[in-house]
Amino acid sequence: MKESSGKRYLSYLLIGLIGAVLGSLITLNSFPSRQQTPLVAGQPAPLLPPPGPSGKYPGKLSDQPIIRAAQLVAPSVVNIDTLRFARPPQGSEDELFERFFGGVPFSSPPQKGQGSGVIITKDGIVLTNQHVIEGAHQISVTLPDKRVLKGQIIGADKLSDLAIVRVQASNLPAAPLGNSDELKVGEWVIAIGNPYGYDHTVTVGVVSATGRRIVEEDRDYRNLIQTDAAINPGNSGGPLVNLQGQVVGINTAIIPFAQGIGFTIPVNIARNIINQLTSTGKVSRPYLGIKMYPGSDSRKPRGPRRAGQGRYHHQNG
Repeated sequence: MKESSGKRYLSYLLIGLIGAVLGSLITLNSFPSRQQTPLVAGQPAPLLPPPGPSGKYPGKLSDQPIIRAAQLVAPSVVNIDTLRFARPPQGSEDELFERFFGGVPFSSPPQKGQGSGVIITKDGIVLTNQHVIEGAHQISVTLPDKRVLKGQIIGADKLSDLAIVRVQASNLPAAPLGNSDELKVGEWVIAIGNPYGYDHTVTVGVVSATGRRIVEEDRDYRNLIQTDAAINPGNSGGPLVNLQGQVVGINTAIIPFAQGIGFTIPVNIARNIINQLTSTGKVSRPYLGIKMYPGSDSRKPRGPRRAGQGRYHHQNG
């Protein structure tokens, strides 16, 4: 009896094990298999879906504010290339030969310069920095469609560092001008230009500060916009753009060897300069002049005074 009971117990145990194995196999086959992606230590999980066949992320990219603003203004941004011919030093053999015999006026190789500009009227008015075209004998303006046109200086103002160049073309895409007085510190802005010859480069940053001032020997930059959007040599004259696709400034200066410190002329300051340069070719500024006369000078103005005392004469220029 005991031997029969032991055999019966082993039979039940074997049947139970076989049932458990079969049940497990049936359960696994009832669900689709999943492959687990191994996670690498220190590698964050992706926040964006993988690129599609076109290399772009799904969705309407043009609905993104930065991309839309760049698309609105980029067709109005131009590259400006200049040539400057250096005259021979005064008193040199070349200068004397030129004076008496009409020789070659320029003996040194031409100096090349690059900058940016933005089209502000459909008939070919381009706004840029004065230092971009300063001393230029030839100006070439390259449009976004790769047409290269001759540029003519309509007017330039060294003090404000702004200039107007005209190209002979029509129906050009003109960039809308915004209101730089409405800019807030921390607001997103976009710089578009031609840094180091890389045309239509777009960089993004924020308004770091407003009301900055830089004084140089022959220039006085007032109420500048400070931004950390990357500005490099060649960006000068290009636009600073808000997220509405409006030009709010003209990229002008950087601090050498510093990162993220660029300066832009507010477009509201540029408006008055633009109007004067396009109409008269120059900028007129009021000033207060002072003339001083010695107390005994016969040219002194008449009027009550103490004997021997000079008088200041104010004259509006």
